[in-house]
Amino acid sequence: MWYKYLFWIMVALQVAGWIWFSYKAGKLNDKQFYLFTILMLIGQTGTAAEGYFSNPINWGAVGGQGFFFAVTLYGSVQRFRQARKEAL
Repeated sequence: MWYKYLFWIMVALQVAGWIWFSYKAGKLNDKQFYLFTILMLIGQTGTAAEGYFSNPINWGAVGGQGFFFAVTLYGSVQRFRQARKEAL
């Protein structure tokens, strides 16, 4: 049962990332965007894990967060590729 607290901390990191992103009005430099992406991925993993370990398994949360995880990861790779292209 201790792991539920870990999942809640992971989700809290995601919320903190969203607050920070909103505070900066969505304008993050590349390094800040990578940190934001990591916070998002941590939170999405925590939410999916909480759904998976619930009784019964909440497949909606698991599938939804898996989808958002993939979209977030895709966006971060695109941002990284764009930043790398501009640096060259």
